[in-house]
Amino acid sequence: MTAVPAAKNKVPAADWEHDVPAQAPEMPLAVDEVSIFNQRAPFTVTDPLFGSAVVLCDVVVGCTLTERQRGIHMSRMETAMGDASRGSGTLANAASLVARQVSGTQRMPDSWASLRGEWILANQTRVTGLPSRDRVVLGAAARLAPEAGRVEVSLSATTMTACPCMQAYALDDLLAHFGRDNGSPEEVAAARSAARAEVPVATHSQKGRVTVTVSVPAAPDGRCAVPVPMYADLMDVVGDGTTLTSEMLKRPDEYEMVKRVHLRAQFVEDVVRDTAAAVARHAAVASEATLTVAAESYESIHGHDIRARLTRSVSELRARLGDAAPR
Repeated sequence: MTAVPAAKNKVPAADWEHDVPAQAPEMPLAVDEVSIFNQRAPFTVTDPLFGSAVVLCDVVVGCTLTERQRGIHMSRMETAMGDASRGSGTLANAASLVARQVSGTQRMPDSWASLRGEWILANQTRVTGLPSRDRVVLGAAARLAPEAGRVEVSLSATTMTACPCMQAYALDDLLAHFGRDNGSPEEVAAARSAARAEVPVATHSQKGRVTVTVSVPAAPDGRCAVPVPMYADLMDVVGDGTTLTSEMLKRPDEYEMVKRVHLRAQFVEDVVRDTAAAVARHAAVASEATLTVAAESYESIHGHDIRARLTRSVSELRARLGDAAPR
């Protein structure tokens, strides 16, 4: 009798011997995190900031693991990314879809997805009106759990600031040079105030970075009770909170930016405070949201750099700043 060869790659659905990740581990301990990282995937995203576009994102996807299961099914995480990448509306919605599908297919209640990608904005210079291609970093994340989940969006952009510390000394020299330091105290104070408001007083300036993250509560299925801000909203607040750099700058544009920065001299601490205040004033950000503003200053006259961070509920910010009704 001729033996019939066994069919290849046919594994019964209930064959636990072949489904190794679903087997019980030898050491019955729960694992707090099992994630896929160093992965990239394209996501079709729609936002008023740029319309509809494909954003290539760095992806982190994961879940918890109970003491009854040996490992995750990695292919199911890849499938979740592929399903969400075909068109999910916003990047925040894509992160929620990935996390929700991971939770369902892995049969784990706690799951998460983090997406982060770059986008080149088509801006115009302020004076010459020339096109400038300016890079921002877009982020979205969802963490789903039975008790309480969160969905967040973030935007990071390059900044320029001028240090306020040296301007008082520069003003002393400026007024002395033009003979405006010999009047009455009131006259000298008025001259100093006018110079600060109209003249870019000398000080050191530096490049930096600001990142705004807004998170809102989410149900276990990833649905949010309040709207998640769009990237166009986050771009508005970072532009209000500090000065953003521009890739294209002709000389008139350069001077306009340098003047604007020096007329609004900021510490990195001022950047996070001013940006937080801009978020509190923005009507698109719900009071139920939580805000984190992080800023870095790459110091031009020091060997070190500086960073600052602020996290508050938006409702607290509005009460604190007197902005209960956004404008």
